[in-house]
Amino acid sequence: MKIKKTRTIIVNGRDWRFVKDLPKHSLWWADYYCSDGDGVELYIEKQEESPHGGGFELCCFSGIPSSHIYIDSVDFEVFYYAPNKIEGLDFEEPFENQCCRIADFLARKFCEYKKI
Repeated sequence: MKIKKTRTIIVNGRDWRFVKDLPKHSLWWADYYCSDGDGVELYIEKQEESPHGGGFELCCFSGIPSSHIYIDSVDFEVFYYAPNKIEGLDFEEPFENQCCRIADFLARKFCEYKKI
């Protein structure tokens, strides 16, 4: 899957920007910052690389490697049955959009958004 290099997904006025294509993930950034000052990173699994349909990893607590949230296909079902928990979540939109929308919801809980 080839991803357009300048791709941006806007979630509630906040930009999630595609950074680079990795072997099994695509890396996205937004202007969210953890309490230690590190920026948030979103690794979206390429669906063709995942036997379970894909998921994502949101690194949003600190620069410590184990401080992340992993959402897999089972977790997506929780949001499917309670879509009102996340404003604008639409399972008809592209997978990357869904991931950015859920990641934005979670990042707002743990981080501060600072447009630079």
